[in-house]
Amino acid sequence: MHPWLAEALDVLWPVQCAACNEPATSLCDDCLSAWKTRTLDVRGMEATVLGDYEGALRDTVLACKEHGDTSVVRKIAVRLAAACPEADAVAIVPASASGLRKRGFHAVDRLARGIAKRRSMRTFRLRFARAGRQEQKERTQESRVTADRQMTLRRRLEGERVVVIDDVVTTGATVLAAARAVRDAGGTVVGILAVAHTPRRTG
Repeated sequence: MHPWLAEALDVLWPVQCAACNEPATSLCDDCLSAWKTRTLDVRGMEATVLGDYEGALRDTVLACKEHGDTSVVRKIAVRLAAACPEADAVAIVPASASGLRKRGFHAVDRLARGIAKRRSMRTFRLRFARAGRQEQKERTQESRVTADRQMTLRRRLEGERVVVIDDVVTTGATVLAAARAVRDAGGTVVGILAVAHTPRRTG
């Protein structure tokens, strides 16, 4: 969108930043620049995130996930694309059936496609082999780590380098299941990207 058109739309239909609620076009530059990508270890695999799932970043994730704010998704995709390792394809972690029915879209799918477009990679969706994500949410944290979260892929990925994309990493059970599915299909997981990480609470 041309800058002057964006300004005109802001005057006619004011928009608040998804993170700080100040007048802005979906997500202001100050908030976006405040999140610095960092890496963390997810049970032996390296994941890159923008920060912890709390405060302004949590509000931003919800704007993407619950409200389908495509402008916010695009801006987050640009930031994560810059931190994406060299790869041939992006693996999209599946949504639960209940989530799709409720929202009518899958925010991770939109995010992954935005990243892939900027890095000239193709995308593919994984599928849950058995229990859906809604069952995963009902588990305790310990059982989420050890639960059988099998995913499948209907095609082979012989020798392809793949990045796994999700919105929020908590225990890592879901992205690790996705990584197993990629490896089972003959691919190599070169990284995990997510918008946020849920920090482990102590005490």
